[in-house]
Amino acid sequence: DRFSKLGLELSKLKIPFGILLRGNIWEEIETYKKKSNSFLREKISIKRYKKMVDDCFNLANIIFPISKYLENEVNNRYQGKKIELFYADGRDPHEWNQCEGMKLKHPCIGLLQGAGVWNKTKEMLTLNKVLEELPDVNFYWAGDGDYKNDVLKVLEKHQNFKSIGRLEYPIQVKEFLTEIDIFALFSGMEGFGQSVLEAQLMKKPTICSNVGGIPEIIKDGHNGFLIEKNDHKKWKERILEILNDEKKGEEISQNGYDFVVKNFDWKIIAEKFNDIIIRNSNFIRNEHRNE
Repeated sequence: DRFSKLGLELSKLKIPFGILLRGNIWEEIETYKKKSNSFLREKISIKRYKKMVDDCFNLANIIFPISKYLENEVNNRYQGKKIELFYADGRDPHEWNQCEGMKLKHPCIGLLQGAGVWNKTKEMLTLNKVLEELPDVNFYWAGDGDYKNDVLKVLEKHQNFKSIGRLEYPIQVKEFLTEIDIFALFSGMEGFGQSVLEAQLMKKPTICSNVGGIPEIIKDGHNGFLIEKNDHKKWKERILEILNDEKKGEEISQNGYDFVVKNFDWKIIAEKFNDIIIRNSNFIRNEHRNE
C-alpha cells in the first residue's frame, strides 16, 4: 500500500514483479486531494504519485490483494490483470499470550489504531457520543499519526477517554491487549485489520466498524460484533452487552481465537503463498517472455 519507483525500474529491467496490496491506496489518494491546500506544487505531486501507482499496477505481472474487499477494488480499476487473493497477515499464536498488563482503570475499552489517513481516522469521532452516554466506562487509545490532534480536540474533553500514544511492538501491545476488557476498532476504511487478529489471539471480545475487509474476519455475533459507520447507539449497546454478559464475552473471545489459529497461523499462510506461486509460475514466465 506504499508505492515507489521500484516497480517501474523492475519493469524496465524486464524483471517480473507482483504487488502485495494491503490497503486502499486510491481512497487514500482522494483523501490527500481533499486535505491538500491550493498550492500548485502539492497538487502536482499528488497527480504524479497517482500516475506512478497506476503505472505500477498496469505493469505488474500479478497482484496480491489481502482481502476480497481489495480484490474488488483492483478488479474495478485494472480489468484483465492477474489477481490472486492472499491473506498475508499471518501470526504465530504462541507469541500472543497473556502477560503482565498495563495499569488501566476498569471497565476499559482498548483502541489500537493509527491516525495517518483521515477517511479511516474520522470514524473515531463517533466515540464522542459513546463517551457521553457511558461515563463509567474507560476508553484508552493507543496510536499516533497526522490526525491525532483532530481526534483529541473532540474526545479529550471526556474524563473517561485517554490517549496513551504509540506503543512498542509487540511487547507493549501485548501488555495493552492483556489488560483491556474489550477491543474496539473505529475505522472508516480498512484493507483488512491486523490489530483485530492480535486482539483475537489475546482472547479479547472484539467490536469493529463494518467496513472494508473487516467482515471477512469478523462474523457478527459469532467471533465479534460489526457496527455500521456513525452508529453510536449500536456501539453503546454492544459494549454494554459484553460487559454485562461475561459468558457471551468469553464465547466470542474463544471463537475469535479459534478462527485466527485455524486461518492465520504463519505455517498456513506460507503454504498458501507457496501454492499460489507454483500455480502461477508458468503464467509469470509466459507473460515475461511476451514482454
